Amino acid sequence: MTAKYNLIPLIGKAILKVEEPAEKTDKGIILPEPVRKSKNIGTVIAVHEIKNFHQNGSQVYTELRIGDQVVFNTNSTNEIELDGEKFLVVGQESIHTKIVKVSE
Repeated sequence: MTAKYNLIPLIGKAILKVEEPAEKTDKGIILPEPVRKSKNIGTVIAVHEIKNFHQNGSQVYTELRIGDQVVFNTNSTNEIELDGEKFLVVGQESIHTKIVKVSE
């Protein structure tokens, strides 16, 4: 029997899943290699609801939600492998933006 694990981030952290970049877009445009190599876009799979504390002790809540696609700083991540899958643990301060799909 193999054990299953849940990843539960601590205060100020998020856990991301980074997919291998596609070689071409949905419309068939071939992406150049530098774009394919950049792995700074990920999907939030777990996030702690508290991002930080103010000096007065009040809590700052996160704006991230599970399923959000985000752009993050690759220099401040910790890669872990669990149950054969790779994940990144990232401080929420290293997440720069959410990618939001806009309907046309």
